[in-house]
Amino acid sequence: MSAIAAEQFQHQAPPPDQYQNRRASVFGKFVDRFRSGNGPKVVNSRGGLLPDEYYENKIKNSGESARAEEEHVPPPAAARSRKRGSISVSASALSAKMRGGRRETGSSNQTSPVVAAAPKDIWTESYKALRDDRATSELTLTYEDVVSQQLPKQLKQDRQDAPLRECSDQERFDLLMAITRRSVHKGQTDEQAEQSDDEARAMIASCRKAIDGLMSAQPAFAAAWAGLCSLTPELLEPIIERNDMRAGLVHIFGRLSWYGQLENKLMNSNSWNDENEFREKEDMVRSTLSHLFRAVLELEMKCVCATAGVSDPDIDSVVGWDELSGLVRRIMQADDEVFGIVRQNCNHDVQDELCALDGDFRMPSEEEEEDNQAQE
Repeated sequence: MSAIAAEQFQHQAPPPDQYQNRRASVFGKFVDRFRSGNGPKVVNSRGGLLPDEYYENKIKNSGESARAEEEHVPPPAAARSRKRGSISVSASALSAKMRGGRRETGSSNQTSPVVAAAPKDIWTESYKALRDDRATSELTLTYEDVVSQQLPKQLKQDRQDAPLRECSDQERFDLLMAITRRSVHKGQTDEQAEQSDDEARAMIASCRKAIDGLMSAQPAFAAAWAGLCSLTPELLEPIIERNDMRAGLVHIFGRLSWYGQLENKLMNSNSWNDENEFREKEDMVRSTLSHLFRAVLELEMKCVCATAGVSDPDIDSVVGWDELSGLVRRIMQADDEVFGIVRQNCNHDVQDELCALDGDFRMPSEEEEEDNQAQE
C-alpha cells in the first residue's frame, strides 16, 4: 500500500470498555500487532475497521434511516469473536471493473428476449479467475501440481499422474473433492488433533472440521480448500514461523465457516431486510465477494506452495514472499467491507449467524477458557 493509503485508512483499537468481554489471546495479540502497527489505533463503534463515517455516508446515499436506536447489535459472543482490526481500504477500489453478477437483458419491446445464463458459483468463478490471470496463473498451476500428489492412490494410477491443468472443469472439481474427502477422513481418525496444544496440528484439525461441516451443502467451497485440508503439521509448522504467513493463516483458519456461508446468505434475497435493496446491490455484493474469495484462495495457494518450496527452490519462487503482507492486508480489509454489508443490509437472524463466525483462529485451550468465563 502507498504511504498515503496507509495514512488515510489508519484506525485505532477500541477503548477498553467498548468490548469488555473480548479477551486478548496469544493469536489475537500477534495479529493485532501485525494489523495495527506499532502504536494504538482507533476502530469504529461497530468493532470493525472502516470509520463510522463510511457507514453513515452509505446509509445516507441509499436513503436508509440511520437512527442509532434501530441498529441491531449482534449478541456478545459475536462481538467477542469479531476480529480486532485490519487495514480498511475499500475492496471495490482495488479492482477497475466488476466481474460476475447478473445483467438485465432485453426490454418489454423486444420480440426475442435474451436470457442471461445462470452465474457460476463464486468459489469456482474465483478459482478460475486466478488460473486465467497472468499474474497468478503460474501460482495456480504450481498449486495444482503440488496438491495433486495428495490424490488417492487408485486415482493417481488411473490418471498416470496427468496434471490437473489438462482436466475439464468438472474433472478438476471431482479430483479436488476426492482430495478434500480423503483429508477430512484423516482428520476424523485423529481424535486428539482438535484438542492438541500443537498450533499447526490444531489449525489443520480446525480447518478439516469446518470443511467437513459444509462439504455436502457447499461442495464448490469444499473443493476450493483441498490444499489446506491436505497439509500435515510437519509441513505447516515451519511456514507459520513467518509473521506474514502466520497472520494470514490465523485470520482465514478462524473464518472458514464464515467464508462458507457468505455466498449462500448474501446472494439470497431472503437474508436481506429489503428485497428491492438486494436487487439494486446484487452485482456489487457479488463483486465484493469475488474480490474476497480470490484473495483468500491466493493465500491458500501460496501457503501450499510454500510448504513444498521448503525443499524445492523452483516452487518457492512462485510464492512471492515480498507481496504476502499486502495480500494479507487486502484480505482483512475485504472481510471488513463484507462485514459492513452484513450489518447494514441483512435481517437480524442472518446478522447473528454470520457475525458469530467472523473471528480469528484460537487454540482449543483458549476457547475452553473463554467458555468457562462466560458461564461464570
